[in-house]
Amino acid sequence: MASREIDKITSLEGANGSRVSTWNDKEIVGRWPFYATFEKAHEDVEYVPQIPEYTRIFDQRCDGLRIERKKYRKPSAQPSCGRDTTDLEKLTCC
Repeated sequence: MASREIDKITSLEGANGSRVSTWNDKEIVGRWPFYATFEKAHEDVEYVPQIPEYTRIFDQRCDGLRIERKKYRKPSAQPSCGRDTTDLEKLTCC
């Protein structure tokens, strides 16, 4: 789970924050009043217990992916964007 600061930034950038502190943050609720309903909506939710090792395992996996990404530097996605659009049009056209 993200820290308080990162969760708030996540919300300010347009995604949904997942911390109760973000749901109750005056700045967030001022901009997006629906956040005030999140805590009530989650009253009966059974949360998954936290796994102490998760952060370490996740960080190691992310580090591995970053190394792999650098090792196999992919070309820009731009050339494939047009191709993907054309393929999608073929699938959706009559």
